[in-house]
Amino acid sequence: MAIWKDARVSWQSVNISTHVRAAAFEMGSKAEDDTVMGDDDEQFVAGMNTWACELELRWVAGSTTGPDHLFGSTGGQSGAFAIRATTAAISAANPNYAGTAVRTNYSFGGSVGGVNVANVSLVAGSDLARTIST
Repeated sequence: MAIWKDARVSWQSVNISTHVRAAAFEMGSKAEDDTVMGDDDEQFVAGMNTWACELELRWVAGSTTGPDHLFGSTGGQSGAFAIRATTAAISAANPNYAGTAVRTNYSFGGSVGGVNVANVSLVAGSDLARTIST
């Protein structure tokens, strides 16, 4: 088991890894109902694949590579997205997942004396490519 502490995340070709506090990446597939008259059980066929990413970032304003600059003005827009478990080279043990994503949510805040954090939701805007070599 690896410890999640060195992920590499990029948005619009900018490495935002130094701002990432947490990342949750999910891939899935929809199951489409294919049941017809005469079937005794519901039956499904493979549908479209899905993917999404939820990010928690250290919120920084006033920087051209900070979360507020990159996500604050991109509502409903798509951008290049990539994530891998570590900053090490892309390999079979460290695959890179990349595609175009649409930013659907951006929020930020904090508490008195606490660190400001931003939360970002990204959903698939293209097919996802899984790369295991550079």
